[in-house]
Amino acid sequence: MRSRVLLPFAIAALAVACGGTSGMDGSQTSVATLCSGATDRPVVFYRAGSRGSANVGQRLNLENGGQYLVVDDRCKYYVSWYEPPYRWPHLRTGKLDSAGAARLAATLRMDTWASLANQQRPSRLSHPTTLTWSDGRHVLECTDTCAGPDTPAVVAQIRKGTEERVWELWRKGAPFDGRMRIVVLAIEHTGIVEHPPAIVWPLHDRPLSDLAMDPNVGYPQRAAGLELSAAEAQLVRPIYLDFQEGRRGDWGFLFVPFRRPESSTNDVEYIAFLREATRFEDANGIIPFIWR
Repeated sequence: MRSRVLLPFAIAALAVACGGTSGMDGSQTSVATLCSGATDRPVVFYRAGSRGSANVGQRLNLENGGQYLVVDDRCKYYVSWYEPPYRWPHLRTGKLDSAGAARLAATLRMDTWASLANQQRPSRLSHPTTLTWSDGRHVLECTDTCAGPDTPAVVAQIRKGTEERVWELWRKGAPFDGRMRIVVLAIEHTGIVEHPPAIVWPLHDRPLSDLAMDPNVGYPQRAAGLELSAAEAQLVRPIYLDFQEGRRGDWGFLFVPFRRPESSTNDVEYIAFLREATRFEDANGIIPFIWR
């Protein structure tokens, strides 16, 4: 039975079950079971942020929230976080040992999830920033500080502990080197006048003209980004990191300016918004809250 609790005043989405805490039915769930790799699925998911009304390209980085954490059933984690010098969210990965998994579960107060998820509270999903936690069966959501007058105190504790732990895991994690998603816009359709010098597009088999969005089609809430395979991402990532980490470009632009390899000038012809993508995303680039 899937259940949902909507709690006032919070910002995120999370699903955790990596060991040492009560299971969703109140029973004890072991780290060995949760990290067995038997199902190859997430066991923890947290998202902070919104897919709200950002501009056409920046929304790509908000598809799963401005911050998120995913832990799979091998206790490998993927965490997206923003911190200078990075200009937009940056994905890192690592692996929890048994002690780290138990600590994460305790920080997220998984022992309270079954009872919290059975509470029905007014929906605040219209709020521009929403926090969500999910274990695949239950979903907890709130807005802002998760400290509204009707919100159980434990929810504010979960929010605070989550933020601290996610930041810690991001700091300890290694750079992600897998797939990416991309939104490409032809420069004449962007209204952008000032921009950094153009970079030669490195993928000869996928020309920019084939990737560019149709300017006559409105930006959809989902499925706007196209996927770059891990092999393609390896060619694009060095350029992406140069801009993301501030070695190239201007802080006012959260995109990479490109030109076609055959172009005779250095003028910008296309701009690309890029982000790294975990293997848990669906065809629309979204990590589902519910997967069981």
